Amino acid sequence: MPPVYAVGVLFSYFSSRYFIFRQTVSARSSIPKYVLALAVAFAVNQAVLLGMSKMLGPAPAMRFLAQVVAMGTYTVVNFTLCRVWVFRAARP
Repeated sequence: MPPVYAVGVLFSYFSSRYFIFRQTVSARSSIPKYVLALAVAFAVNQAVLLGMSKMLGPAPAMRFLAQVVAMGTYTVVNFTLCRVWVFRAARP
């Protein structure tokens, strides 16, 4: 993993943990979950991109549309996983 990408992932983790979800869950348990959530979201992104590219064809406008939909899917999947799994507060 390139160092700049690693810095981006760390920034994303800490901003999600402290500012978006305002959670104090332990880093020991949430960092591996966060990395796995990113991997799942990326895999879904790639599947959507591949499927839409095959459906829509090679025209540049269609490839752009496929990329936009795949990015949106990545965002929704990652946010949902973070909300319901990674940064979910422990139940009392």
